[in-house]
Parts: sequence; C-alpha cells; structure tokens
Amino acid sequence: MSDYRVKRATKAAMLSVIEGVNDLLYEVVWQEGTLIPGIMPTDFLPSPATVTASSNLIADYLDDEGISREQLVAQQVDLERLAHSIALSILNELGWNRSVGSVVDAEELRIHLNVIEEQKHLFRRLLEMLAKSGVLVEKNGNFVVNVASDDLLPEGLTEDIELFSNQMIENYPQGSIEIEIGFLRRCASSLTELLLGQVDALTILFGMGDPVPSDIYRKAPMGRAGMRVLRETIQALISELPEGRRLRIIEVGAGTGSATASVLPELPDGQFEYVFTDISAGFFAEAEAKFGDGNGCIEYRPLDIERDPTTQGFNAHSYDLLIAANVLHATRDLDECLTHCRRLLAPSGQLVAYENLWTMGWMDMTFGQLDGWWRFKDEYRPNSALADSTAWRSALNNTGFGEVEVVGFDESDSTMPVNKCVFLARNTTQVVNSPGTWVLVADRKDLAENLAIQLADHNQTVVLAAADIEINGEQNTTDVRINRKTVDFESRDSWCSLLKDLPEDAPFQGIVHLVALDGNGVEAPTEEFAGDVRQAVESALTIMQGLADADVTPEKGTWFITRGAQVLECETTGFPAGAPLWGFGKALKLEAAHLQPRMIDLDPDD
Repeated sequence: MSDYRVKRATKAAMLSVIEGVNDLLYEVVWQEGTLIPGIMPTDFLPSPATVTASSNLIADYLDDEGISREQLVAQQVDLERLAHSIALSILNELGWNRSVGSVVDAEELRIHLNVIEEQKHLFRRLLEMLAKSGVLVEKNGNFVVNVASDDLLPEGLTEDIELFSNQMIENYPQGSIEIEIGFLRRCASSLTELLLGQVDALTILFGMGDPVPSDIYRKAPMGRAGMRVLRETIQALISELPEGRRLRIIEVGAGTGSATASVLPELPDGQFEYVFTDISAGFFAEAEAKFGDGNGCIEYRPLDIERDPTTQGFNAHSYDLLIAANVLHATRDLDECLTHCRRLLAPSGQLVAYENLWTMGWMDMTFGQLDGWWRFKDEYRPNSALADSTAWRSALNNTGFGEVEVVGFDESDSTMPVNKCVFLARNTTQVVNSPGTWVLVADRKDLAENLAIQLADHNQTVVLAAADIEINGEQNTTDVRINRKTVDFESRDSWCSLLKDLPEDAPFQGIVHLVALDGNGVEAPTEEFAGDVRQAVESALTIMQGLADADVTPEKGTWFITRGAQVLECETTGFPAGAPLWGFGKALKLEAAHLQPRMIDLDPDD
C-alpha cells in the first residue's frame, strides 16, 4: 500500500474532536426525542354514556333517506324469502329428492350429496332455512320432510328467483336493498360448486365481480348508515383531544378498509398514529395504495387478535382507541379476543366495535361461506356467530371492561328492524401488568436494587444476580418479590444454572445488564480501565452463552445499560469502559437477533 498513513489516536485527541469526526472514524448522530411513558392513560376521552347521549339511531339515518321502519321490516322479510328459495334450489341442484315423512340426518345427507366436510355448517344452515320456510320440520336435532320434491312450494317460496329478485328491486326504491340482493345472487350462483369443493370461498366473495363485500358496508343504505354512526362516534370521542397529544389508534381485522375509509378523514392532521392490522397481510397492498402512509402516521402490521398481541410485537396498553368493524364475531371465543383487546388498550382507552346483532339467511349464504363465520365456541353464541346486545354486554363485562354502551341501536325497542350497532366499552382506569420474570445483573451501586423494586411494584418477579454476596447486601431482604442470587460472572455454566431455575409461573421477560456502571471513570489507570472493560464484556458474553445453553429466550429482550459510554459532544465524565458493550450489542443484533439486544446509555452527569 502507498500514500496511506496510520496515526495514533489518543483518548484525549478523540474526545476533543468536534468537527471532522467523519475524517477520523465515523460519526454517530444522536437525535433528541421525548421519552414517552410506558403506559400513558387516555383520560381525555368522553365517557361512553356521554357519546351515546348525543348520538342518533341508524334507523333515523335510514328514515332521512326515505326508508321507513315499516319498509325495513318488509324488505327483510322478502330478503329472507329470497334466501330460503335459493337454499331450496341449491339443494335441488345437489340432487336431493324429498319424500314426505322421511327423517333427514344432516350429516348423513351431506355425505350422500358429496358436500365437503369443510362446508358442513353452511350445509346444515340451508336445511334450517327450509325448516323456517315449512319445507322441513326440525325435530330432535334432525329434520322431517314436510313438502316433497314434487309438491307445491309453501307460501313465501318461489322457483323463479330472478323474477322475484327483480320485483323486490322495483318494490323498494332508493336502492335500499339492491346491493344485498346482488351480493346474495352473485355468491349463491357458485354455492353448489363451493359445497362440492370445486371453488374456494375467497374467490367467490372477492374475485368474481360486483357487488363485493365492501359494497355492503359502503354503498348499501343500511351499511352507509352504520358507517355514519361509526364515523360520528369517532368524532365525539376525539373532540377533546389535547393540543400536542398524538392519538393512538389500532384497527383490528381492517380487511378491505371499509371502516378505515370512514375513520381516517376524521382524525387530526399529523396528530395521530394509526395501525392498520389484519390476520392476513394480503390486504395490505390494496390498503396502502388506497390510504398511503398518512405522512408517516399510518402503519400496516399483521395481527391475530385470537393470540396474545404482546407475543406478536405489540406493546401492552399502548392505544387510546381500538376499532373493530365486523370482525370480533369471527373469533372462536369472545372472552379470549376481548381480553386481548383490553391488553392493547391504555387505561381508560375505549373499544369501538361495529357489529351485527343477529344473523339472516342471506348473510349465512354469503359471509357464511368463510370458515370464520362458524368458529364460535363460547357460551354467548349457541347457534350463530352473531350475538345480541345482552350477550355482548355480558362478554365485555366478564372480560374486565368498565362502562359499556350501545350506539345507534335502541335496546328498549323490541321491534327495531336494524340489526347493527356500535359498542363502546371503556377500559379500567388502572391496568395490571401481566406477570413476568426479569433477571437484573447487579451493579455495586443501587440502580439495580431500585429497578428491582420498581419492577416488583409492576407485578414482576425479579432475580437480582450479583458476583458476590456483598452486592446483594442487606437491603430489602424481606421483599419476597426479589430473589437474590450469587453468580460467577465468568462462568457460562453458572448463568445456565440460574436461567434454568427461573420461576415457571411467569414468562421470562428479559435480562438487564448493569455491570458497566461499576467502572472507575475516565481518569482510571490503564490497568483498572482494562479490568472494567473485561468485567463488562466478559459478563455480557457469558450471559449470552448461558441463554443459549439453557435454551431460553427473553420475550422483551436483553438490555445493556452504560453511563457516558457514548460521546455526544465533549463529555469528559462517565464510564467509557462500557463503550465496548455497544459494539458487542451491535454484533449480537446481527448474530442472535432473537435475543433482541437493546442499548441504553445514561447521562454521565446525572
């Protein structure tokens, strides 16, 4: 090599350089930011009762469009007649020959007609529709044929489905039912093939023309009225958002973005964080093309609300509002999914759930093509994925929500023909952290001790590991929440033994390494400085080896705490012996990312 010079960079020279650091090695640029509290309460939201008091009914909005309650009742009756007639035609297409008095076992008939097992719930629902229309009689879990294949159809059923559909469209102006009819007929046109396993439900629902599912929510008058109530509910909730406070919203099961499109325009420009989630990332490309990133305010992330969200990378109690539009009913257990919703909500945060209250035949024949429609296994929903307001109130109260209100629907009116509403449920003002276990690698001062007490106050079990018994001392020896252990910092076997013996009644959350705080400062002689570096890095290495040997992984990462190890300007205090830990942490992130290494450098003058 030629024209290349190596100059010795003394410690004093490096610390004195402000300009031109890029010419020496490289420059780390630190950006100032506000430290947000771990759990920030949502105490500015009006109560659910306040929001409900100023809201209107969905039926009132329909009335404004010229659709009276009487007309709603009549068109729902006709829509059910159409669904039942289509159900009969589907069963006829499958080759079912009925004789009066014969007993029908739904499962035996399914097998006889070659209907796939995955569609057994929908198949049985078709038989139940015929029981409601008089073709069958349901008895002791089976069905008895009341009308033979060659008999005249009962009043209300029709063989000319197209004629009846056109008559309904003519009878109900303002397009009040046209989209529902079109959606039902389009989905039903391939229902026989679906039952036989020749086509999949997603292709039918989303890939075979118009109307599409989102049209039910955005274009149909009933859907538009429901979305208007949802939109106005959000308006009322955020009306008292403090200046400078960023609104934190997560939408669960956002899917095609129907609710998102109603909510986003109501949010304060640049003053919100919106997390668009769905169990499948397949919806994200279309959603991002439609909504963009909101100038950095919108994020797209997968989330399965039937699993603990904290195990999927979401922080507990981090959102002011959780929006779920027509999604929570598609879960197996309401108690389980509502508990997960509460875990995402900050203290006093609110769940905004837009739901249907009871099912109808046309819904079973369309959305019922999806597996999620039949996954219900809880006590609130014995026969359908949908639950009434009483069941929802019970589920929300049972899972720890405080005040619960129903918006857009009059529970006292038993004749109410609208089957949609918005549930508002407020989280408690105080939340309890889920139990967990933390290992603190103690320093010789009191930071580890104080941190242990704070963690214990937040429902955490703490193992305070020290190199010798003197570090553990006599402080707080009566605090049973803190387990004091002596460990050989230089032995991976010692760390492996400690980690294998962690309490089993709480998940292993993380390790906090504070050894670098025991340094001798910038004026330390070379020999002492080298000893500080050795102690900090060697203990970090043996801990990581112990984790590998014990085959355990901390859920919330491994944390390395230093003080004054990173030079922001010209600091001449602190413990620079911790600086090698930053290099160690960077290497760990590349080679063992599952350990989630995190670095914190404390103010040397604090």
